[in-house]
Amino acid sequence: MPTPVAPYVSVFLSASDIPDRDIEALKSNERYTNTILPNLLDERERLLQGKLATPGQSWIVCRSPNSKLSVDLMLGCIENPLGSYPIFIVTTQPFTALTNEFLYPRLTVMVEALLRLVPTSRVFSIFSPAPITQVFADVWHRHTAIEAYHDEPYYDATVSYCTKSNLTSQPEAKLPAGYSYELRPGVEKDIHGIAELCWNFSQHSDPFTLTLERAYEEANVLIRRKQVWVHAVNQPNGVQAIASIVAITRSSTSVSVITKVVTHPDWRRRGCAERLVRRVSRHLLSTKEAVMLYVGRDNDAAHVYSRVGFPGLDKESHVEGVDHWLELGFDRNKVSLGHW
Repeated sequence: MPTPVAPYVSVFLSASDIPDRDIEALKSNERYTNTILPNLLDERERLLQGKLATPGQSWIVCRSPNSKLSVDLMLGCIENPLGSYPIFIVTTQPFTALTNEFLYPRLTVMVEALLRLVPTSRVFSIFSPAPITQVFADVWHRHTAIEAYHDEPYYDATVSYCTKSNLTSQPEAKLPAGYSYELRPGVEKDIHGIAELCWNFSQHSDPFTLTLERAYEEANVLIRRKQVWVHAVNQPNGVQAIASIVAITRSSTSVSVITKVVTHPDWRRRGCAERLVRRVSRHLLSTKEAVMLYVGRDNDAAHVYSRVGFPGLDKESHVEGVDHWLELGFDRNKVSLGHW
């Protein structure tokens, strides 16, 4: 009986070294490679412009044994302005293909490669389609003896999408008489309101909480990169309040991802988040094929996104392409937390 051939891995320490065919492979499944692809495209563009590479980044590609040209899985060890991202893993395969038989040999060689690149303390969490996350956590534990918090995932989410055909029309505003609103990109004058909402969001995102100072840093980055929209309310007293924000921090050729939606407690149940998400989605869909959104599986706001046009968020229904993603954190006594 012939000896099974192990999957083949390629390790890249620079985005410019990743072959164009691998980038095209990620683009073929662009909706579901968005945790890695946008950063990879941005980093390649930086290098083309002669800028220095972002330190500490690496990528591992796993290919099928019978083809060194395919991309089954890609792992990204990526940095951001506020720290390190979790380990991200994306796939070009359909969700139904992510069986234990497919994943264990591939993730085993990927973990072995990752251990040669970074200290174990860098791997503070893993975020990917749920079957990948679960197998990675098991393989990582077998190689390092570092356990994941399976009973308390950092993020247990459903990924959904909105297209032009899904997007619904705007309902009437639910603001009191004498109030008006603006839905627009965030600008410098909004920094206090945006920072407050970034801080508020982080307080419910343990362990990735922010100090108020760090929340201002995040708000500044979002404004500078034109990655945040605001729902501003004009009040009768002349003061403008930032009721909601929507952040879009990952965009690639045909897909953008809404990565944060926050409403100030004073403005909840007035349709602000729904109004802003719909407006941002309409804006993005003028140039993109789809807008992606990750929603916590226990998040009551799921019905808001459903009304905008993101399908499959009803727990009783299943829509193709609306899948389960999972972030598991590793023993905090043995890792260095990043932020995202």
